Amino acid sequence: LDGVLGDKEAPLLFNEELLRIVLRVCRKKLRVLVDDDTELDGGSGYSDRLVTDLEWEALRHAQGRVDCSLALPKDMPPTLDDLLHLKDVPDEEETRSSLDQAGSILARAREDKLERIRKAELTERRKEARRNLMRAPSPLKDDLRKDIEAILEQLQKLDPQHQLNGGPQQTRNTWIAKPAAKSRGRGIATFDDLDRLLDHCDAKTGGSGALWIVQKYMESQLLIAERKFDLRQWVLVTDWNPLTIYFYDECYARFTSHKFTDARESLENPFVHLVNNSIQKDGENFHDDIEAENGVQIEDCMWPQEDFASFLDWKMARTEPTTERLRRCKESDDVFTDVVQPEMRKIAVEVLQAARDSIEHRKNSWELYGYDFMVDAELRPWLIEVNSSPACDYSTAVTERYVKKALVDILKVTIDKREWERTPVGDAPDTGGWQLAHKGPFVETPIASLTGGDIYAEGKKVEAPRAIRARARAAAKAAAAAKRLREERKRREVAER
Repeated sequence: LDGVLGDKEAPLLFNEELLRIVLRVCRKKLRVLVDDDTELDGGSGYSDRLVTDLEWEALRHAQGRVDCSLALPKDMPPTLDDLLHLKDVPDEEETRSSLDQAGSILARAREDKLERIRKAELTERRKEARRNLMRAPSPLKDDLRKDIEAILEQLQKLDPQHQLNGGPQQTRNTWIAKPAAKSRGRGIATFDDLDRLLDHCDAKTGGSGALWIVQKYMESQLLIAERKFDLRQWVLVTDWNPLTIYFYDECYARFTSHKFTDARESLENPFVHLVNNSIQKDGENFHDDIEAENGVQIEDCMWPQEDFASFLDWKMARTEPTTERLRRCKESDDVFTDVVQPEMRKIAVEVLQAARDSIEHRKNSWELYGYDFMVDAELRPWLIEVNSSPACDYSTAVTERYVKKALVDILKVTIDKREWERTPVGDAPDTGGWQLAHKGPFVETPIASLTGGDIYAEGKKVEAPRAIRARARAAAKAAAAAKRLREERKRREVAER
């Protein structure tokens, strides 16, 4: 519209019906946030699902378009009537009338006439609903804008992960899929398209039995030198009953070798989205001189904890706090030690407490875990995953110093401290950088047995929406038919020869 409106700003155009569908999904999300039992109980029926197949079918056509300006195709499924609440339900008075006169021929004729009227009205409403969905995008109405602003405000207030969506200017609806039982970044892929994600996880055809973890991609992450990074933190468990957890007082940061971008063409580039050293070491930029915004060099895509901590202090000294969280960071003399690290320690303990009953208890043994944290734009740490048997090789100068020191300190905990606990004479031995983060009480009876049954979390298999599965089956049939045709042609050619 440049030049058409002169100096006036071109208005944003929206498909109003699609926006109302989005609002309906958001309201259901708010109900779940207010009352967790809503989702746990499964609701009262199909329409209580957070996003139904029918809602997916309508919304997926506007995927990736922030202005929702993509009109729906003309071959929308007839079941769209249910999505738009176009159900042929007689009112209470008509129902009572039909019951009172059920045996009367006149009553049956009257009911037939009412049925024809209802069908005609339903047809008209169906046409009107389809016209609304096919209607050309229009400027946003004030009442709809107010509804959207109110919903977003409530989501921001009630949803603790709302800021991970990247904010109104950055949201890309990006997700990351990780195969179970694999390490070093193998098989991990990033998507902003539902169909491609389902294809990657083989969900459309029922799958091959492989398990996948699909996580929301952090779109409001903190970047350093315009690169993505995470924090590798070691945690040691020396006993599961009583649960005894040690937290190492150092961590290190791992960076990508390429600058971060959320452009669609970059989603398949592991050097942009995966920080694993086993991947980044093969990148052509791995040994490049990278300078952070505060002037400190990043060597071989890693930083020790002291460099990361000094960067946070440098950043907060130049940041005007706009939230309570940032104001708290601004007031601290050491943001990492006072704010970030205590939260990492708390998360580490709570994760192990939650998993305790799923772990086989074995005395006289210990387990080392590698926690991976990311930090968002408000300097809040988020746990990404927990790795058993974390890498202990000297991959860089940072890890060589870290591993040598931490492994020696483990012996101080698992040998020296344990011997002292058996016969405590004198002062407790030094445990190096390992700090006791938690020691719970001894439990005589397993916690799960106190409830009369095992406590477990049951997942639900991810399946493609109904319309997508139908298209996949149709494509498979077409491919099979084409294959049969090719084989028939070959047979005829052989017969003719």
